[in-house]
Amino acid sequence: MLLRPQNREQLAAGLALLARHAEKLPLDGEIVFADGRAVAWKELHAAFDSAPGTRVLAKGLDRVALVAPDDLIATLEGQAWLN
Repeated sequence: MLLRPQNREQLAAGLALLARHAEKLPLDGEIVFADGRAVAWKELHAAFDSAPGTRVLAKGLDRVALVAPDDLIATLEGQAWLN
């Protein structure tokens, strides 16, 4: 499953919806950000409840890197989507 949020509110709502249904269903999927990087939704969801400085594995077409969730969220504000 892929979720492509357009803003912070959609990201928060989407993560909450996935978490709620994952209690009963084995849901797997990724959040795809405006710059094309993708993160496993469960990893991102857990990072928000983790210690400051926690990083997540972000996969792009040209590289894989550990990044701060805030860096990914920043891509939702004012950027056009890559197709």
